[in-house]
Amino acid sequence: NYCSGKNLKELEEQGITAYIPTQRYSNTHNYMDKKEFSYNKERDIYICPNGKGLSYCYLEKKKMVKVYQAEMRDCQHCKLKAQCTGNDARRVQHTVYLEQYERLERLLETPFAKRASNLRKTGPEPLFAEAKGYNGLCKFMTRGRPNAQKNSYLIATVQNLKRLMKYARRRIAVESSGVGIGEFLLKIFLNFFVYRIRKINLLYQ
Repeated sequence: NYCSGKNLKELEEQGITAYIPTQRYSNTHNYMDKKEFSYNKERDIYICPNGKGLSYCYLEKKKMVKVYQAEMRDCQHCKLKAQCTGNDARRVQHTVYLEQYERLERLLETPFAKRASNLRKTGPEPLFAEAKGYNGLCKFMTRGRPNAQKNSYLIATVQNLKRLMKYARRRIAVESSGVGIGEFLLKIFLNFFVYRIRKINLLYQ
């Protein structure tokens, strides 16, 4: 998960502004959603739709989430209990990196975030997905970072050659007449990389 709270915190500490889409989770337990509860940051307490408080209970270290629980007596006599929980008392939780996620949500509403999203879709993200899905980037059968880098360079070379062949097929009918095959392929190769460089420069302007 690229959008983990740990990653967001480390990026902030390094002074890097991250525009990473957050994961959306749907309500699968058929009870009242956590969105119906309001969080009071100053008191560190959740308020349920019936006006009762859910106090901090414990930290689940494995998932790094803070768990909040209502008083059992409040839930037992609540008119909303059947819609809220099947347990003796309702619990809600949030990540210990809540502030990092809140800052990210605000960043994602800015115009630059939309521009960064477009850049991801036309630049590195499709290539990364292709490399993982079709070219073996997910797992290397070698040890050590230098060997992994060599494999990554080979994968990138394959990806560039595939795009070069696609680019060449579009232009071969127009430019192949009267030109030697070596000179023609070199010309296609150079034109292709000039095109890619110009495209990248336009994206960053």
